[in-house]
Amino acid sequence: LGKIAASLKSKGENFAADVVEATALSIRKDFKKEAAKKRMVAGELQKLARNMRISGKSFGADLVESSIRKIKNS
Repeated sequence: LGKIAASLKSKGENFAADVVEATALSIRKDFKKEAAKKRMVAGELQKLARNMRISGKSFGADLVESSIRKIKNS
C-alpha cells in the first residue's frame, strides 16, 4: 500500500494517497490486535494443558496443545 500511496502522491492525488495510508495503518492496527488476542488465548490454553498434564490427563493436554498450534499457525 505504501507504493500505491507514493504513486498517487506523485500524480497529485494527495487525498487518495492519504486514504490509502490511513487504510494501511488501520490494517496494521487490526493485525496487532488479533496477534495480541492469539497470544492471550494461547497462554491461557498453555496453562490448562500444563494443569491437565500434572493431573495425569496427557491425552487431553495433547489435544489442547494441538489447538494451541492451530491458533498460532492461523
